[in-house]
Amino acid sequence: MKKKLTIKNALQIAKKNFRKIKNKESREYHLLHSFLVRETIKILSKYFKVDRKPLEIAAIVHDIGYVTDPKNHAEESLKILQKEFEIDDIVKDCILNHGSDKKPKTFEGKLFQLADKLCIFHPELIKYLITYRKNLKKEDYKFLNSILAKGFYLLTSFKEKDLIKNKSEVNFGFTKNQI
Repeated sequence: MKKKLTIKNALQIAKKNFRKIKNKESREYHLLHSFLVRETIKILSKYFKVDRKPLEIAAIVHDIGYVTDPKNHAEESLKILQKEFEIDDIVKDCILNHGSDKKPKTFEGKLFQLADKLCIFHPELIKYLITYRKNLKKEDYKFLNSILAKGFYLLTSFKEKDLIKNKSEVNFGFTKNQI
């Protein structure tokens, strides 16, 4: 019988798999990215009042497949997890559909896809990019540009009813007077 995937064992699996990445910069990026997606999802799930546990689990492990198959990392991540764990539908949707060209089936999946893109604005990731900018290639900049564009697109694609809880609140909980 397969085990239930928890935050604790998701962290263990992520560490185990990301340690296999030989390139230090890539390894650090994937660890940082997963951590920042998790931090971003905590904010979004609180605001949108959705269960954050499955989203946090997905954040931790959604990119572990990069170790063995960077091109098909989402499917590979799920394969790695399913060898040992039972994966619920929300976590599956988040992992399989977090890519820019994917269409999540659940609201949580859409929120996760947004978090995956918005984390690029986090100061820690900006600091990382500045530190390693000498090693970035033209395609890395194209990738970052596409992530920024997709993040803005996803943010604007949320329905107004999703972003505004009542007439006095806009965006992420700020009142009109605070903006």
